[in-house]
Amino acid sequence: MNKRIRVFMVDDNKKFVESVKEYFSSHAVIDVVDWAYDGEEALEKISGNYNNYDVLVMDLIIPKMDGLSVLEELNKRNIHLKSIVTTGINSIEVINKCMQVGVNYYLLKPYSFDALAKHMETIMESRKDKLIVNESRTNVNPHGEKTIKRRESALGLHTFACAFRMLRLTAHFKYSMIISNI
Repeated sequence: MNKRIRVFMVDDNKKFVESVKEYFSSHAVIDVVDWAYDGEEALEKISGNYNNYDVLVMDLIIPKMDGLSVLEELNKRNIHLKSIVTTGINSIEVINKCMQVGVNYYLLKPYSFDALAKHMETIMESRKDKLIVNESRTNVNPHGEKTIKRRESALGLHTFACAFRMLRLTAHFKYSMIISNI
């Protein structure tokens, strides 16, 4: 990738935003160029400068206007940024709503900054007609050691419903899934 990725970050945790900015300050291709600490501030900044951003990284639970409402309002204003939602909410209904408003990645907290960087690079290189399902499974062997198996599948959007059925089926196991609409 030869173009720098310009990121707009939205989270009400100021220390966390500072940590993200610091982490990416020396990154080879990613710059956190602007940020907001609540939904209204985010909507105002993005609406006036959306051409200055490539990726929106936003928490869902933020003051004044929640992240999903911000995304819905951006769509009403015909502003479409590639987006990553970060949240602790693991709900089929919320995931479905995020996909309906065009979210590219639904990333459950906690997550590593390396994983966030990988997802930003992936959505910048991908086509919009793919749905990426990242799946991690934690196993514990008889000696008490944990192992993590990862798998990534690229599916056409027509199989979107199948991905949700898969998520429902795995909800009873020790799985964490990241679903993305790329």
